[in-house]
Amino acid sequence: MSVRDYDKLSKKIVLGKPIVVVICDHNPGNFKKTSIAKYGSLANAIKDRMQDLIPSCKGTDIVIGGHSASGEASLAAWQNGLIHDLNPLGYIGLDPYEIGENTIDEGNTLTLPAIFWGFTKTTCLVAKEKAAEAGYAITSSKARVLYTVHNENGCKITHCVFTDHGCGVKPFTCSTQDDFDWIYEYVACSIHLFLDAIAHGNTFTREYFELDGTPVDLSLRVNTDEVTLQDMAKGRLGSLQTKF
Repeated sequence: MSVRDYDKLSKKIVLGKPIVVVICDHNPGNFKKTSIAKYGSLANAIKDRMQDLIPSCKGTDIVIGGHSASGEASLAAWQNGLIHDLNPLGYIGLDPYEIGENTIDEGNTLTLPAIFWGFTKTTCLVAKEKAAEAGYAITSSKARVLYTVHNENGCKITHCVFTDHGCGVKPFTCSTQDDFDWIYEYVACSIHLFLDAIAHGNTFTREYFELDGTPVDLSLRVNTDEVTLQDMAKGRLGSLQTKF
């Protein structure tokens, strides 16, 4: 993915909010985005040059994260102390991958408040149990949220639905469709709730993070709620209610 592939989501996140979204590429021109050293170096460089790049953001709070491989790189960079200049307030993981024993220190709990979006069905060769679900599992239970999109039973929503047009090169593609543009609004809404909760010191509760009206079923887990493959398979993770 490139920095130009997240315009739709970025616009929804900043619309009417005092928020700036910075989409950065720590390995431009290369498909592999898992280097924690490169992620850490770029993140620290952005922090150092914030006054020049975005003058109005000097001294503001920062949240880290990423989609797919960048989600893995950002989490691992934090675990390894490579984002030393940022002091992030939270983490946003859009189906971060791969979150497993070969990439992440599963014994090193993510103590930042964190929000994850994931799926009930594996797509784009991204094993669902090593993505958002795994990230949520290694996050402190005091301030964590997991939204799970039910994309089984013929639903064509994929791992790259957060991007403008999907990813990959035929025949190895992970596409998205205009019919799924609603995802940008709901992801943005959840991020607004997440950032407001952090800013105001609110306790993370299921009621606070509930949403409603999505064309596809979602499930929600908050704090001490655990995720099991059995619950996901049977669709028992809870319905979402209105919060607008």
